Amino acid sequence: MGEYELADETYGQLLDKLAGRNFKSVSATLSADIPRFYVSSSSDPYPKKDRKRWEKTQKELDQLKSATAENEVLPGGQRASHPGGE
Repeated sequence: MGEYELADETYGQLLDKLAGRNFKSVSATLSADIPRFYVSSSSDPYPKKDRKRWEKTQKELDQLKSATAENEVLPGGQRASHPGGE
């Protein structure tokens, strides 16, 4: 994927851990940083052997995006309403 294999592995493990907890208590900063990492590394083609891992990563990124949108809190403690949401 990216230029640094250790960074790819570390972000993958972090994403797996957070997905296992349904992305509860993930800071806004981290919620923004993880997708940004994958956007910058997605220009590099992934090896065929890593295809399943990449598909899992994409699924977890979609889950992170959904969880972030659901948990968005506005100033004053109100939750943001999103089209199609509660």
